[in-house]
Amino acid sequence: MFSSKQDIISGFSKYFLFGVMIVAVLGSVYPMKLTANQEIGFSGATGVLSAIFIIVLLVERTTELIIRYRRNAGKEDLKHQIVLLTQQKENVPAEQQLVIETRLQQLKMDLFSYQNITMREAWFLSFCISVLICIAGVGILGELFELNRECVVNNGFDFITLRAQIFIFRLVDIVLTASLISGGTNIFHQLLKAAEEFSTQLRAKK
Repeated sequence: MFSSKQDIISGFSKYFLFGVMIVAVLGSVYPMKLTANQEIGFSGATGVLSAIFIIVLLVERTTELIIRYRRNAGKEDLKHQIVLLTQQKENVPAEQQLVIETRLQQLKMDLFSYQNITMREAWFLSFCISVLICIAGVGILGELFELNRECVVNNGFDFITLRAQIFIFRLVDIVLTASLISGGTNIFHQLLKAAEEFSTQLRAKK
């Protein structure tokens, strides 16, 4: 059993790296091919990103509400204690101010640590929700690329090659799309901005 959050993260990292190794072995044993989806085009890709952006907004707001419900009370309590001590410090003799200042600095450190933990929990919750959404069928790579079902013959294991390709492709799609969704609207805005700049450059060259 894991005894702390650090142990949980460490254990998850080990299993994740082990999974990456398995995927790497499968990728080297079974050749894989992808072809760009010619039907979607750049405008279609922009439409896919726009649809994903709506999901990003929903996930971000949902995460914000849950985290606010779970963590906001603790943050406000620490802030309230800091305000009270700051006011108390102004009304005590000089010899007692050092004690209050020490306590005040400790509370500020506690607040900083509390906010950092809140940020990590918010990202983890957002990523978990995003993974569930992607497992349900949402995926950017799946819209932009097509699986080539004319697999390279590998000692007659065509079916295994195809299944391995589908598994790895879907796994990568889930991880990448979930990471993008859980990154929030700021990161997504940067992606859309880069896509618009690329589109402008393409039109300028024509």
